[in-house]
Amino acid sequence: MVLGGVLPETPVVDVAVIVATTGLIWVGSGWLESSAEHLVTYYGLPAVVQGSIVVAVGSSFPELASVVFTAVAGVMADGPLDANRTLVYKEAQFYMIAVSVLIVTFALAVRTDRTSSHLSASI
Repeated sequence: MVLGGVLPETPVVDVAVIVATTGLIWVGSGWLESSAEHLVTYYGLPAVVQGSIVVAVGSSFPELASVVFTAVAGVMADGPLDANRTLVYKEAQFYMIAVSVLIVTFALAVRTDRTSSHLSASI
């Protein structure tokens, strides 16, 4: 059952939950970006601080929320939570792929000159 048995487990409900959560993340990221711009403007900080500190702290909150949610679920569970090697390996693979994509994205962003009228690689 989806959402603790509140919704039935059907493909349509699964897709609806995915679309709804994606929309919430999209709206939340917009709020994060506008709030970071307001903070940087208010305190007179350079743009690099906005990208490296303000947004980095804000983008770490989903990880914090997942840890808190898991801890609360573990405390409120009727029995012990099961974990096995397959689960750990799957999570580790996802983490490594996500970090690799992030590094490639940063590398491409650094190598792209956005000051000209068109995008060109700077060496």
